[in-house]
Amino acid sequence: MFVLILTFSTLLSCRAEDNQGSLPTNQAANPPAGLPVASHQILWHADGSSPTRGQASIHNWPRLTSGTASCDLSQVSDNNSLPQHAPFGGSTAVHYIQAKCTGGSDGGRIEMVVDMDDQPMSDLGNFGLFWYQPSVSVATAVTLDLATSPSFSQYLRFNWATGGVGRRLIDGWNPITWQTGDHVGYGGGAVESQAFTTFRILLDLRPNSSGTFYVSDFLHGYYAKPQINIWGENNFASVYTHLFPEAQKRNLIGSYCPVTEMLKDPGRVELEGGFTNDQLKEMVAAGWTIGGESTEGLNYLDFHTLETAAADMDQHLTDLQRLGYRRPIFWCYEDAKHNASLDAELAKRGVVAAYSGNIFSDNTGRSLYGGLTNPYNLWAVSGDARSLTEIIAAIDHAVKYGEQLGLEWQRYDQDFDEVADYLVKLREEGKIEIVTVEEMIARHGITKGSPIGPPPGDPPPPPPPPAVLLPFDQVEPTFTRSAALFSGLWTQARTRTVRIAMLGDSQETSPEGKGEVYVPRLQYEAWKRYQNVPETVVAGYQSFGGGAPFGDWLLRGAAARPGPSPTRIPTERLLPGIPAAAHAAPAGPQSVNGQQYGQLMVLEPDARSLNPAAEIPTTNQYFCTQSSVRAEVFAATHPQSGGIFYTARPSDLVPSYSATATIEETAPLSLVDATYIVKSFTTVPLPFNGQRHLQLELLGSLPSALTDIIGARFKSDQCPYGLVIQDLSAAGLSTKEFLSTYRGAGLLFRALGFDAAVLHFGANDSGEGSTAEQFRAETERLIARIRSWAGTPDFPIILMSDPYRKGLNPAQEAEYARYPGALRAIADSDPAVLVINSRRLMDERGWKASQPNRLSDVLLDDVHYTPRGAIELAEEEMKALLGP
Repeated sequence: MFVLILTFSTLLSCRAEDNQGSLPTNQAANPPAGLPVASHQILWHADGSSPTRGQASIHNWPRLTSGTASCDLSQVSDNNSLPQHAPFGGSTAVHYIQAKCTGGSDGGRIEMVVDMDDQPMSDLGNFGLFWYQPSVSVATAVTLDLATSPSFSQYLRFNWATGGVGRRLIDGWNPITWQTGDHVGYGGGAVESQAFTTFRILLDLRPNSSGTFYVSDFLHGYYAKPQINIWGENNFASVYTHLFPEAQKRNLIGSYCPVTEMLKDPGRVELEGGFTNDQLKEMVAAGWTIGGESTEGLNYLDFHTLETAAADMDQHLTDLQRLGYRRPIFWCYEDAKHNASLDAELAKRGVVAAYSGNIFSDNTGRSLYGGLTNPYNLWAVSGDARSLTEIIAAIDHAVKYGEQLGLEWQRYDQDFDEVADYLVKLREEGKIEIVTVEEMIARHGITKGSPIGPPPGDPPPPPPPPAVLLPFDQVEPTFTRSAALFSGLWTQARTRTVRIAMLGDSQETSPEGKGEVYVPRLQYEAWKRYQNVPETVVAGYQSFGGGAPFGDWLLRGAAARPGPSPTRIPTERLLPGIPAAAHAAPAGPQSVNGQQYGQLMVLEPDARSLNPAAEIPTTNQYFCTQSSVRAEVFAATHPQSGGIFYTARPSDLVPSYSATATIEETAPLSLVDATYIVKSFTTVPLPFNGQRHLQLELLGSLPSALTDIIGARFKSDQCPYGLVIQDLSAAGLSTKEFLSTYRGAGLLFRALGFDAAVLHFGANDSGEGSTAEQFRAETERLIARIRSWAGTPDFPIILMSDPYRKGLNPAQEAEYARYPGALRAIADSDPAVLVINSRRLMDERGWKASQPNRLSDVLLDDVHYTPRGAIELAEEEMKALLGP
């Protein structure tokens, strides 16, 4: 690593005229109301030229070298040339040295030494300097050594580093500030009361890096009255139901950055649901202000390119105005992740400040003296993620040093009341000001934003005219704007496991539903193209495979009694098709639930338990068992959770709980946590021991505590390539019903690791009377929810329309016929969507009202398929999806 050390050895002048600084004109002449500022004094002047001032006081001026590193120094003669957001707007009351540095191939350590008069370091109040950092990729720390002589035999060391608790170095301007006692090291027994004659600044630089730094006069005695912001993001309901009323009781207001798609659909907010748009407007009417965040709550670095992030900013700003809010001038970066390019995009849109500094391990603020010198790095700590002691410490730090500090509550917790009381007390004592972000921005002269939109009371602009939704026979058999996206995914399945989630109703449900032929046939069609099945689907606690219900694809399951208890996981956090259960250790009457038997999963590589009507040969080995086979097990945390105990029981005769165990282990996974989390672990290799079938029994590890086991899947180590389709379906589901029932399943969906999703709805939507326009809107909501679950804004979606169904009245039939047109319209506006027009594919094969005899071959009743209908539909859809 290349370390740049700039060492300033300065002889501090004892003359009063040299030691006194003047308050910058724009502050002194018209200080903001309620914001008293103590003017700085100067310990060392960066300007001029004398033994104790400017370039003459700096040793080895103007070029400093060490190893392969070098810095070229110059005095800044025109403060208008300083980088953007310079302290006090670039006022000439503060002076600067510029250092153009490069690390070379190996880096090095540079010292910049400045002579100065004697100066004790006690009773200085705040002291420090304004430091401009071109990038933390160039240098990761600023270290200041204050010494009693140029030999540095006695010194005090102060640090400001990227990873240092209490000090954070960030790109752009840093108002570096310390007080007596803040040193992190010392040498030679130095104490603050001694006369110090030298200081040096140590910078950690990296090889092959370069950048231009600026360092100001060495200042002391300054102070700005702290400004505290209460703010939040991510739409959690408790902010409105609990935090907002408590704030109102104390005459406190704050700022809020909503996620607009979740504002439109509060049910998408996981854990506790979200507040409504009307409820947020009520907060605004009480004085709260609104900032930008994102449309989906996905951070702009991990889930976007710069172009898609810019588009999301525009959409978010448009949505906020349509929802009835003024156009914001500040932003809350999701996950506090941003860079200079994103800041520039916000600046183009008149957004002049942003929260991004919520470093949870660092309970400090950022000095306000000099103004908001880094407005896209507003500083915050998390109110609901830190202890009460840590939050109070952060507030006290702001009071001590005169800082800007944001207190972020995503969700209400009981500590808010005590923190709010403490803030009110400090406000009444005149020690702080509690302001909205806009007020803070305005007080520091940043007032220009983009023109505001309509005030909250104005109606939103009218929506664009709806697109014409074509009937199915005018929609292509398949359509996407991004064929390469999907063909690339199918190509990847030749070298890795590609997992597809299938959401639908009873027709897509296996093994317990009406999809017991259709879903295995989809899997079989995939096997025909890849000649391998890399893993089974995730199976939950249920019995299947010994007749009806028939086996699932390569799986059989048993659930003997006495078994587990019902799961403690709320339904909204689960996914259909994977029934979870709460297990204890198998101790019978000694177990908390009397459990003796667990979830027994049987791997059947030859698919022998499937419904014979599926016409899938049982003479093939679909799953590779020549090498090791493992299982991946999924479970949820709970404050009183046990662990997971698993047993391998290979056997020729299945299912058999009494088969000899070859492996018995407790999983190395802790599930004790008050926060709901979905966790998984992978077992050791599970031997067949010469038996035909591999069985795995899952149980809790403790007789005294339950473990919420969600399910498990078998995985092949030797052959990890191919396509697997996991049905997440249930009888009676429509698009709207799925949205309302499974609101908080994001953690489970993400843990299962899907690469794409198939949505196969329509039959039940039509029975509920949904128009084609309503079906489109609900499908778009479901797509947005799935993508938020996946954490990927362009997560691939495959929309398959249901074939013809009976039992609809003429009006319903007319709407149902336009459902493929609704899906086509979605794909036309969304490049990550592929449409399979199954209605047309099967209509061309005679699956329609005008051929009643043919209908009797493919429909059991109004909606469910015969085995022949299921086989034909699966063949045609997979041909359209994967090719012949």
